[in-house]
Amino acid sequence: MWKKRDKTGGKTPHLGTKDTLNARKAKRHAGFNAVSRQRDGWRAPPLAKGVGGIVDGPSVPRKTRHAGSGAAPGEGAFRKVARDSAKRELRGKTTTRAQWKKDNEFVLCGWNACLRAFEARPQDTCRFYFSKERSLEVNAIKFWCRDHKLPYRELDAESLNKAAGSVHHEGVILVVRPPRTGSLQALTLRGLPPEGFLVALDRVENVHNVGAILRTCAFFGAVGLLVGMENEPLTVSPSLARVAEGALETVPIYQSADLPSSLRDLRAARTFVLGADLTADRSIYDIEIPFPCVVALGNEQEGLSERVRKRCDAVVSIPGSGTMQSLNVSVAAGVVLAELRRRASMGKPARSGLPAIAP
Repeated sequence: MWKKRDKTGGKTPHLGTKDTLNARKAKRHAGFNAVSRQRDGWRAPPLAKGVGGIVDGPSVPRKTRHAGSGAAPGEGAFRKVARDSAKRELRGKTTTRAQWKKDNEFVLCGWNACLRAFEARPQDTCRFYFSKERSLEVNAIKFWCRDHKLPYRELDAESLNKAAGSVHHEGVILVVRPPRTGSLQALTLRGLPPEGFLVALDRVENVHNVGAILRTCAFFGAVGLLVGMENEPLTVSPSLARVAEGALETVPIYQSADLPSSLRDLRAARTFVLGADLTADRSIYDIEIPFPCVVALGNEQEGLSERVRKRCDAVVSIPGSGTMQSLNVSVAAGVVLAELRRRASMGKPARSGLPAIAP
């Protein structure tokens, strides 16, 4: 007894017989039942020519045909090309976790740097690591992390060195959001306070010197630090923050790709520009210095550039015994800022002679 013909054109015996199992097995191995197609006179059309696997017409390469999928002829090829294109586009836009952490996190090391950062902006805290010896001293940070569900952990010395990338961490590592830089345009429009002073660095690239100068600026009350770099902007690194000892949170950093032009704009805003260079003839103690003012310091190898010198209202030097040719730029910044702070605190814009020694 036979059933009616199926869609392949063949005859199928009753279920449960050995012939049925053999027929199904043969049909499964035949794939698309090519035997019955050839018996019924079906012939495959010739493959059409195309570019990149995309072809015109109903004929496509066999590897893109999916029997029983219901897809239109050639649709599989189009889907494959679109999928590959989407993968390439996604691969170009995907940001790795390491890159994301580099752009959105900043590692602070050192007791003063971490403590000042937490006091100034606790909401920017991301993670906190500490040594066993510091555990009782950092309860405030631990409680903050606990209340805001932020990770914090006690680590041994080796793990702290690895997390900090240095041995100079003093037992505390605070991971925060990157520090914000100031707007030079806003500073120029706003102007400096009547007795304020700003420090400008001309091509000073050593981050340890910049960090030490930033700390000096915070100690003497400078309104900011203007960094002029010709090739690329200054990178505020963990080493700079550690040397600054927390001054990164109190003294804004302004960056300028063209320091002479920035000094010109500050002069237009009625700010006195004072340059410090070892080749200058006049001493800092022998000239009048109006306020507000900007102190321009050059790097230790070349000093102030010619373009920056032209923008200065006066260029002075720091007198010494002559035994050494020059001072470190961070030390020179301390000497100049100490004199400016003394004059500003006395309310006198100028004074001749050597500075008086406080009793």
